[in-house]
Amino acid sequence: LTEDTFLNFNYTPVNALAKESEDSLWAVSPPSNAVQRVEMTPDGPVAAELVPTGSWPTSVAIWGDYVLVAQSGRDSLGFLSRSSRRIVDAIRVGNEPADIVVDGDVAYVTLSGADRVVRVDLVARMVTGSVEVPREPRAMAFDPIHKRLFVASSLSSNATPRGPLQEVPIPVEDQHDVAVIDTEAFEFVAWTAP
Repeated sequence: LTEDTFLNFNYTPVNALAKESEDSLWAVSPPSNAVQRVEMTPDGPVAAELVPTGSWPTSVAIWGDYVLVAQSGRDSLGFLSRSSRRIVDAIRVGNEPADIVVDGDVAYVTLSGADRVVRVDLVARMVTGSVEVPREPRAMAFDPIHKRLFVASSLSSNATPRGPLQEVPIPVEDQHDVAVIDTEAFEFVAWTAP
């Protein structure tokens, strides 16, 4: 750990756990700039490897032999080898990646500092598309049957710093908290109702 470990606690986990197997999972630890492997034993969970990941990991997802890590402080998506227990590669995805959803060999990553969702070809390890969404997108949910990605924004309906306490409420039609993206065309298709 370094002095930086105890600074900048503004990055909170978005998708903090990824199940590796029936007996283990990975958990993000933004203040430690690391992810922790946890083994499930008959006596309860036991902390295993603590793997440095770079600044402020906020989400993890399993993709084949890798744990994908949203490295918010480095604007990158890290590839942690499940066998060597270390980051073996990282690609720049954009400003403040927050959440990761995996669909086959494609990952979708929210960029909370860029108001976007990017599509990443995991085999080629490159960003292949980008869609604008409401302010500070954080969490996502994926519907694999209809190929829809639901993207939750942290601040979209808060037109002023006072949020719901503002003098004039934001009309329902302008409250865009959850964007719907068609992942096949990779384009915005609708807002969900608030």
